[in-house]
Amino acid sequence: KRARIKKDFTFKETLQKDWKAYVILGGIGIFGTGAFAFCSYKYTTAMNASILGNTNALLIFLFSLFIGEKLTGSKIAGIILGMAGCYLIINNDLRFTLFDKKGLLGDFLALGSAVCWALYTVVGKVSVRNSNSLHITTLNFLIGAVMFLIVILIFNLWQGDLKVGAVLWLLFLGIVPTAIGFLAWYKSLEYLESSITGIFQFLTVVLTTILAYFFLEERFTVFFIAGMVLIFSGIYFPLFLINKSNFKKLLR
Repeated sequence: KRARIKKDFTFKETLQKDWKAYVILGGIGIFGTGAFAFCSYKYTTAMNASILGNTNALLIFLFSLFIGEKLTGSKIAGIILGMAGCYLIINNDLRFTLFDKKGLLGDFLALGSAVCWALYTVVGKVSVRNSNSLHITTLNFLIGAVMFLIVILIFNLWQGDLKVGAVLWLLFLGIVPTAIGFLAWYKSLEYLESSITGIFQFLTVVLTTILAYFFLEERFTVFFIAGMVLIFSGIYFPLFLINKSNFKKLLR
């Protein structure tokens, strides 16, 4: 049985332990993922950006092979089903619309965002094995925020004053879906392989559509139902179609 590594470091000890890795994680995970994603919306459709952004589960799976995670049929089936489900829900059609000449630059930028998130997840999996996930996430956010601030100042991207309502929304978005979401993601990496955690990314498409139904009065379509079935099937394969001994091996 693998010896449990001590993780009760102070914040300062965590920083001193491997600060170079946290600079890289902040650069690719916070700054890289966000910058590529936001720039992609300028040159391609939101639909294409969403579909390509959700390829990160496949990329996580591929990158995870370099840190010793195993190639299994259940993982491959889960990723194929999940990606097919995401495509149906986001595209709401069977036609293939990616990498059109008009939005080619934006499509590649969205793909770049997915690559950054995949690297952030897999490198993060290695980091959380012997460090505190809360400390790592905090450091990543601080480093990423500094990088964004530098770019804003250099290119003079700040425009006007923010109203109170806008500030409150920014605080909500920064704390609930971002800070808590990123922390939960890294916390899950303490217990699951990165390739298994990545498959849960597909759930964001389902949850987004459900929230849009209640708050934006959007309708469920046959493509949403079919896509949702595919996504839940994709999660089912790697998690439950394995025996108990193999499931224990997934836990770290």
